[in-house]
Amino acid sequence: MKRLEFALLVFCFPATIFLTGCGGKSSLSSDDLESQNAPLADGFDPSTAETDSIQPGSRSDSAKVDMADTAQYHLKFINSPTPVRLEPGLWYMEIMPDTPSTLTATHPLIVVKIVPGYFRFELLLARQEAGMTSESTGLPEYKTSAEWAEMKGYSAAINAGSYDTTSLPQGYLLYNRDTLRSEILPSHRQFLGISHSGYAHIYDDQCGTLPDSLEYGISLVRIQDCLKKVVWGVQPGKQWSLACIAEDDEGCIYFVHSRSAYMVTDIARSLRKHFDKLQTIAYLEAGPASSLAVNSREVRQEFFGSYMTVYWEKDDRATAQPLPNVIGIKRR
Repeated sequence: MKRLEFALLVFCFPATIFLTGCGGKSSLSSDDLESQNAPLADGFDPSTAETDSIQPGSRSDSAKVDMADTAQYHLKFINSPTPVRLEPGLWYMEIMPDTPSTLTATHPLIVVKIVPGYFRFELLLARQEAGMTSESTGLPEYKTSAEWAEMKGYSAAINAGSYDTTSLPQGYLLYNRDTLRSEILPSHRQFLGISHSGYAHIYDDQCGTLPDSLEYGISLVRIQDCLKKVVWGVQPGKQWSLACIAEDDEGCIYFVHSRSAYMVTDIARSLRKHFDKLQTIAYLEAGPASSLAVNSREVRQEFFGSYMTVYWEKDDRATAQPLPNVIGIKRR
């Protein structure tokens, strides 16, 4: 049995994984993970579910929701302060930050809420896709998050963490029950696990246990731990466009993207203000590579970043950066 230690976290694949610490959620068995993600009440607020909802329709080449165009970046927004139901189990919301960005134009924070019982989560790695790897370079073909979503039939897709020159996500990587990478990064203290049935959960090294039946997973840097404490330090000198993922007390997953440059703690504060049930928040990607695609029955739109302190201190990206890996959701 191979043991891989993350500070307080011990991963043992393929055997059960134990996370040491105190407090937080009780341990989850494989069956618990499946049952906890059964379809939940489909909405942010039952009192507004009918007035804010959009009835699902067939896919079309044009979005059925009017979205205001921000020509500077070719981005579009619904400009709705209330949740919009894109289709059963999928909600969209735009949150205006508390304060304007001091470095870039100020755009709303994009939040896509996913009720997992309606969707299967998938970890897509271009390197594992048939026919996607170049024989001359040995590297896979990269696509934007919107292109991956269209190709794979995802209703939404977001970065699968940061990647390196191998094109694979950094840190510990589990794919089809095989350990593709055993790299242990001290900062990676959360783990996005996906079961064989396509249910997802963010595990933290302070709370609970991971089932031994996980099929896919990536280690992540945590922003908010399972005790609902923001553990990412305040960094005034570091402001980025940002993609992150979160989970609430009911097991719903949130894909989050900010085009505007902010400190990570500013993004966390905005999310906590609007969603008081958030259990965990984890970092996925920053700067030009950060991306979120919505490919629902009602809306097709890609949101992408630009500004990143030191690396790309410009707010000028007008197209999304192609990616080798994404987390996607597919309707059950």
